[in-house]
Amino acid sequence: MATPHAIMCKSFFNLDKEIIVYLDGCHDSDLLSMEKLHEKLEIFEGMRLHIITCLLLYLRTGATVHAEKALHRARHLNTMAGPGDKDEAGKILETAVIMKDNGRNLVQSLTLNEIRRQLKTRLEESGLLTAPAPGVYAACQCLQSTPQDGSTWVPSLLGLAGVFKKRFEQSTPRDIRDLNLAINLTLVGLRATPENDGLYRSERLQSLSELFFARFRHTRSMDDLDRTIQLREQALVLTSSTDTDWVVQAHNLGNCYGERFDMNGHIDNLNRCIMLLEAAARRQDMQLEGDILCNLAFRLVRRSDRTGSMDDLNSAVAAGERSTNLSVQGHDRTERIICLAACLSRRFERGGSMKDLDRGVQLLRNAVSLMPTDYPHRGQTLNNLGAMLGLKHGMTKSAADLDDAIEATGKALEALPSDHPLRVLALSNLSVFLRRRACEATCNVQSRCPARQ
Repeated sequence: MATPHAIMCKSFFNLDKEIIVYLDGCHDSDLLSMEKLHEKLEIFEGMRLHIITCLLLYLRTGATVHAEKALHRARHLNTMAGPGDKDEAGKILETAVIMKDNGRNLVQSLTLNEIRRQLKTRLEESGLLTAPAPGVYAACQCLQSTPQDGSTWVPSLLGLAGVFKKRFEQSTPRDIRDLNLAINLTLVGLRATPENDGLYRSERLQSLSELFFARFRHTRSMDDLDRTIQLREQALVLTSSTDTDWVVQAHNLGNCYGERFDMNGHIDNLNRCIMLLEAAARRQDMQLEGDILCNLAFRLVRRSDRTGSMDDLNSAVAAGERSTNLSVQGHDRTERIICLAACLSRRFERGGSMKDLDRGVQLLRNAVSLMPTDYPHRGQTLNNLGAMLGLKHGMTKSAADLDDAIEATGKALEALPSDHPLRVLALSNLSVFLRRRACEATCNVQSRCPARQ
């Protein structure tokens, strides 16, 4: 379905439907690239496309520089247009003037009408019109009774968005239509927030980013992740680096870049992720520092895997150590111990230090001892412990290490669900360890047998 921005352009420009659909489907970054590509063109079609691109950017972002550029180009187009294009050039100029002065208000009006339609449809679909849930009914009543030009209208709108977000989170199965409506309501609230209102704009950018990120978690859509990152970057710019919320924002944004690296493998995303996590860690926030350092250690290991940098690996171990030292008993401490053990294991694989391997094994033993039997990652941790003990046996030839590796891997198989993908690896490891023990037992027997003449 076309967005209000596309509806606006279709109503003002006699354009091919395919062009509108194409432009409306572009990300802001793509539109910016297209705008740069066409800004020097002097042919009629190229200039018209450039003007429309600028106006779309203005309608989406509210940045007046795009409206000014569109108006400037429209005046130039009107001046240089030939007799056959004069009427259309005049219409484009008139449109640019109208949209520069009133475009955002017109889009908001169209958006509100669309939101009302979506809200009514969603209430009908879910039965909330005939049997409204108290939270939804109260939020709808509050919004309907609040004047649109009143100071509490946007908070009421966002309150209703929050109700539908909560419905999405609590419903089984989750209904994406509730989340979509929450996103659209919050978008209207953000558009109604003045650009010079940094505090509220930052808060609403964050709220909208959380909704897009929730949808990304549900759909795994790269578009939703890209939008989340864009919104969180904008919010971070509006937040003072001395603000207590800055650390939270930088941490969340860094994790988003990490997610995007996991999906597309572009090293620039990983570099940005690490830069943000390092900046957040330097703030030494008492509540978040341990989690930030643990995430930083994991991402530094990922970059070391890609680049071969030992400096990154050493920094990962240092971050993991600091994270573990900040931990208290509980789930967080267990996860941080596992993270440090993984960093040490990777450094052993690269450097061969028995000190790293011994420390990693001891950490995983400690982590397993802290886990209840139903701990979510117990099977994976036991398998990792078995693998590290197998490596240690390869270095020491200690029968005790091999026995411990077999025991840990056997327990891992008991803890892993029957359909868990890690079971194949655990079974393979166990097979290797058992064959190794059988071979060593045979060799020991043969070595004790007297030689025959």
